Amino acid sequence: MKLYYSFPTLENPFWQQVTQGMAENAEAAGVQVELHSADDQEDRQVADLEKLVGKTSEVVAVSPAGMTSLLPTLTRLMESKVPVIAVDYNFGDKVAASIISGNTAGGVALGNFLMSLLGPSARIVHIQAQLDLQSAVMRRNSFLNTCQRHQLEVVATLHARGSRRLARAEMAKFLGQGIAFNTVLAENDVMALGAADALKLKPPAVWPAILGFDGIDEAIAELRQGRLAATVMQKPREMGAKALEIAVKILRGQPFEKLTTILTHLLTPDNVDQLDSP
Repeated sequence: MKLYYSFPTLENPFWQQVTQGMAENAEAAGVQVELHSADDQEDRQVADLEKLVGKTSEVVAVSPAGMTSLLPTLTRLMESKVPVIAVDYNFGDKVAASIISGNTAGGVALGNFLMSLLGPSARIVHIQAQLDLQSAVMRRNSFLNTCQRHQLEVVATLHARGSRRLARAEMAKFLGQGIAFNTVLAENDVMALGAADALKLKPPAVWPAILGFDGIDEAIAELRQGRLAATVMQKPREMGAKALEIAVKILRGQPFEKLTTILTHLLTPDNVDQLDSP
């Protein structure tokens, strides 16, 4: 039995943890896990997945690198009797099963936290991931709607496609404009860390509140050091483990969940030490 997993990139620790969650119980379940990074190239992901059309002995798990041309390929896989599990994306009836995270709740939590931290004085630089990525759209919309409800101001929007390198470059460019701000909201932790990288090279008089999303180890370390103000912790290893569990059920012809939502929670300096509690 084989589970083929196509994901955006191993450069993001989030996807590293998803793959670890799959691998941890694979041997005991009698499943071979085959991992394929798209290196953040949607065309490459599509080409890799097209090779699997008709291979009915496999289950395919996919986390989209982009959405422009992926859906037709998933349709061809399903029509050729290759079951598809979407990880960190809800494709509804277009796939066999979807596993998602509490992105909407996380965006609301970040907006409410910012209101409690800075109130109406917040001036936000918003660093966006891919514009069509479902998980990013959900956290983006819920955060922005919460900010609008609290009348918090977004002074600039930067586009970094989920990349630390691009976030660092875009933040450095923004700093040269001299626009006043006191908050950075990044739609994932690696972009939050990229923004922090740029700020370390040109430290402001007052360090801004940097908010991230994912709860990766480096972000938690920065939170403990006071360089991040908050992150929303996801459970990528649990997502990977759930994908393996569903794949096993599909391969054995057993009932399985069509939609699984794995909850998130807000990490701040006030509760981060609870991670070490038994």
